[in-house]
Amino acid sequence: MKTASRHILALMSLLVTTSRNALAAPGAWDQTYTLAVSSGPVYAMGLQTDGKLLVGGAFSAVDSSSSRYHLARLFSDGSLDPSGSGVSSTVWSLAV
Repeated sequence: MKTASRHILALMSLLVTTSRNALAAPGAWDQTYTLAVSSGPVYAMGLQTDGKLLVGGAFSAVDSSSSRYHLARLFSDGSLDPSGSGVSSTVWSLAV
């Protein structure tokens, strides 16, 4: 009986720990992610049907390593899509 109780307690402990540390559901807001843009704010964002995110504003770089003037596209995992180099003026809004 003591062995069974220990197994049940161990299982319950594992379930509580797992549920507390579980990843957010698909489409949920990941509060740990921050987009690093340089030299200006983000004014607009739009989600494409393929899961990529368009980001527009008055910035000059994304993730401090790539020049992306005013417009950038991110993959669904948050990494920068290397295609494109931005646009010549501030992006105030996006329609996807």
